[in-house]
Formats: sequence, C-alpha cells, structure tokens
Amino acid sequence: MGLLRVVLIWTTRLLLVLLLLISTALGFLLGTPDGISWLLSNAAPFIPGKLQVADVKGGLFGDLRVSGLHYHNESLSLDVGALVLRWEPMGLLHRRLHVVELSAVDGRFEQLQPSEPEPESSEPVTPPDIRLPLEIRLDRVVVNNFQVITAPGAESLVVNQLLLRAKAEGSDIELETL
Repeated sequence: MGLLRVVLIWTTRLLLVLLLLISTALGFLLGTPDGISWLLSNAAPFIPGKLQVADVKGGLFGDLRVSGLHYHNESLSLDVGALVLRWEPMGLLHRRLHVVELSAVDGRFEQLQPSEPEPESSEPVTPPDIRLPLEIRLDRVVVNNFQVITAPGAESLVVNQLLLRAKAEGSDIELETL
C-alpha cells in the first residue's frame, strides 16, 4: 500500500507541474505581443491565403492592438491599418462576452471573385431563430475610413465613420446606437 501511495503522490505532482507549464505557455502565447506574433507567424502555413501583421501590442487577455493587418486569398483582400480589441475575458466565466472596444481604422475590403447570385423570392425575408449560448455586449464598435468593394469592377463604398453599441441575449438583439 505504501508504494501505491508514493506513486499516486508523484503522479499528482507531475500532473500539477505539467498543468502549470501548459498554463504558463498559454499565458505567454495569448497574453503577450511576442506570443501573439509567434502564433501568427507559425499559424500562417495553416491559414488559406496569406496573412501578414506589421505590429502587435498587448495580448488577448484584455487589450490587443494590431497594426498593418493584411490578408489576401483567391477570393478576397483585406487590409486594416489599425485594429483594436479591448474586452473583459473574465466575463466568459459568467457566460458573457463583453467587448469594451472594437475598432478598425484605415481599411479596405475587396471581393476579388464575383459571388453567386441569390435566387429572387417573393416571400419576405425572416431572420433565423437563433438562441445565443451567452450574453453579448458591445460597448463601442468603431469603423473609420474603410473602403468596401463587393465585386470585381463594382463601385466602392466608403465608410467614413460607423459607431455601434449593442447587446444580445438569448434570441433578443438590441441596437442601442448605430
């Protein structure tokens, strides 16, 4: 019985050390600019298309700032000068996604291939009945100086400034500011 107890104690200690190492690695990868840069550069081979980021500040645990974001694949091109995400990750423990700020500045989205035309229908469009598994709160979503081209050769739509404040819970969506 003594040997089994020693093996159990050492196995428990080993598992705790392993859990601590994994937590530390995840904290570094998701919580620091160097970790996020490393993740982005190593994820590039697994992402269809080409992703480039000029600079990262902050981390995913509260305040993330990305500049010089470029993503291109065969069907679309996306460039964003500055992207900011500030959120409260601890809210997820209470089934709440609380985004304090999400902003995209100096961007361009271009659809490079024509999309399939939607069949015309005489029936009114009804939104699907979706029940969200968590509450979503968007305090400030900002889009400034963004150009959108929805098809090859189409005229561009320029968004000078878009502000949004919204919340959603269950199947209810409330736009407080648009």
